Amino acid sequence: MERMRKTELRNKIARLRLGISPGEKREWDEKLCREFLQQLEQSATQPGQMIYLYLDVRNEAGTRQILVELWRRGIRTAVPKASQRELVFYEITPFFGSSGEELRPGYMGIPEPVEEACSRAEEPEALVVVPGVAFDQQGFRLGYGGGFYDRFFAREPKHPRWALAYGFQVMDEIPAEEWDQRMDKIITPGGVVSYH
Repeated sequence: MERMRKTELRNKIARLRLGISPGEKREWDEKLCREFLQQLEQSATQPGQMIYLYLDVRNEAGTRQILVELWRRGIRTAVPKASQRELVFYEITPFFGSSGEELRPGYMGIPEPVEEACSRAEEPEALVVVPGVAFDQQGFRLGYGGGFYDRFFAREPKHPRWALAYGFQVMDEIPAEEWDQRMDKIITPGGVVSYH
């Protein structure tokens, strides 16, 4: 029953994401970026520190603008690669991707760093910006079904966890299992929901 509910929810959100116009996405991503940077300033993140974040695909809540703003502030960044059912993060720089050699389609066609072109990030308390299908008012996250982020946080539990989402992705309640990892806050174009 839970699995069926999760599948239905994933399909529903996928349809809603496909329906986002380029203009809406641009506007929402600009608002997301502003909200994210405001939260970052309140968290006292300093130049030289590192943030782990995803590269958005298929109309996910956008991270590209955030990435550029982090580089402008001297904040280091790392993006994930799915490797043998585990997530491993690799540091990227402002020149990343300019030659086209540092990124390749990986798991589910998501752009991933090429190991030989990047350094492995090993910052056990770095902020992690998390993608997801849906989130709820208790901080639970419905992912894409691979369990990568749940396993990553079980392995490295000290990371703060911030999710990015559009408004329609945040619900009162979603199906959750005992191993599901909760978020510390969810940032949307319309504001922020915090759990700590």
